[in-house]
Amino acid sequence: MRGIAPIRDNSLKGKAYFDALADVVDLGNLAIPLHIRNAPTQLMRELGYGQG
Repeated sequence: MRGIAPIRDNSLKGKAYFDALADVVDLGNLAIPLHIRNAPTQLMRELGYGQG
């Protein structure tokens, strides 16, 4: 059937989703590192945003 992933693919995606969810539960809400954040202003660039 077109447009539907095989069961194996669906189960791998489900496992990845639930593994990521478990990380969020275990580790909480982690901050995004400054070096990968957007730096739309000069001040933000000077503070280290967007350096990566």
